[in-house]
Amino acid sequence: MARPQYDPELHTLAEREQAKAAELTALGWERVAVSTVQRMRLNYRRQGLWGLVDHRTTKPASRTGRADEKVVAAVLEALRRQRGRSKGTVKGLMQLTRQVLDERYGTGAVKVPAQATFYRLVKALADPAEPPGRPARTATASPGRPFTPAVALRPGEQVMLDSTRLDVMAVFADGTTGRPELTIALDVANRSILAAVLRPASTKAVDAALLLAEMAVPHPLRVGWPDALAMSRAPVPYEDLLDADRRLEAAAGRPVVVPETVVVDRGRIFPDF
Repeated sequence: MARPQYDPELHTLAEREQAKAAELTALGWERVAVSTVQRMRLNYRRQGLWGLVDHRTTKPASRTGRADEKVVAAVLEALRRQRGRSKGTVKGLMQLTRQVLDERYGTGAVKVPAQATFYRLVKALADPAEPPGRPARTATASPGRPFTPAVALRPGEQVMLDSTRLDVMAVFADGTTGRPELTIALDVANRSILAAVLRPASTKAVDAALLLAEMAVPHPLRVGWPDALAMSRAPVPYEDLLDADRRLEAAAGRPVVVPETVVVDRGRIFPDF
């Protein structure tokens, strides 16, 4: 049932829009005008809930921000021309960019941005291995080693541990809110998540160690779980596994792996681990 101030039988559409603007203002929104409510109502009619999202947060981030595309192209050309020289500076690169712009669009037609802005643009576009202002590699220098994906042929041959702060807000047991942190153990061979730990605060070294125990022992089927999640229903040689470990008789159908190699990054929890 609609609240009295929004009852269409008692109030016109304009009155309801005015009431919503006043309500949003009272809730702490700044300068909510009736025109804002009208725009949001029309967006909702056309796009549903997506129309109410602030799309400034959905636009993909750009390395160059709002820089003129002509200037961006000129900086890239200047970096290309400078590559392989024994020494190059950002100041010299700025002069070279101005020269490129004059050649392409006429003298003074396109302005080079201010020095601070230009420096930020160069930092975003330059090769991190060859930044201006430092001795450059020769044009014939071999490129950096390409990324080589890890190869594992059997479960447990290589297990990766990693932590990440989730981009969600959660209500913790003490009533506070925050972004929880998830740590997982991922088997490289079959891309299975062998174990996971979810923490309201930062993951500790003991949590990473707990993952080893979690992935190496069977877990019992919990109360209320359907039989379809039992190990006996999984497409594995269940009878042979049962002879090896009787704990699998009432176990859940999740991977049980003893890792041969554990790979970690440089996260602060792993040095102690």
